[in-house]
Amino acid sequence: MVVSVIAALSHRFFRGTGEDYFVANRTIGPFLLLMSLFGTNMTAFSILGASGEAYRYGIGVFGLMGSSSAIVIPAIFLLVGTRLWRLGKRFGYVTQAQYFRDRFGSDVVGLLLFLLNVVLVVPYLLIGVMGGGITFNQMTDGAIPFWVGSFVVCAVVLAYVCYGGLRGTAWANAFQTLVFMTLGR
Repeated sequence: MVVSVIAALSHRFFRGTGEDYFVANRTIGPFLLLMSLFGTNMTAFSILGASGEAYRYGIGVFGLMGSSSAIVIPAIFLLVGTRLWRLGKRFGYVTQAQYFRDRFGSDVVGLLLFLLNVVLVVPYLLIGVMGGGITFNQMTDGAIPFWVGSFVVCAVVLAYVCYGGLRGTAWANAFQTLVFMTLGR
């Protein structure tokens, strides 16, 4: 419900361009970016998966997850992301495939990177949908079937992504991050 309101509010700022929809006119500030990135990494993979791995293999799993989240991701963001952001702003790139297509002067490279992104992103998204379905099912002691919980997650995410674009997604991720941080203490 709250993320639907967030999507509606973010849509009011929509300027009707592809750049605004896909990269929010590159105007997301540091706080919103940090909260959104943190929330993006707090997915079923890390919340449910890391807990399951730690149960199975021991507490050391959290050290591995923590070090990658605290060191590797920020380092890549700082060393690569900020440079790509500048180039994207300068040349109007919206996707990684556009950048690499132009960088190597090859439509084949752009197409291969696009396909690689799809192959890597789809399973990641499915893990989130499955995690939502499992969580609904377990929290209601089976009253909400797995498929219904998964459908609800898909519908809510589809609504705020389609209606709010990147701005709506960033705002929703930031809200969810604040909820996780508040309730997770």
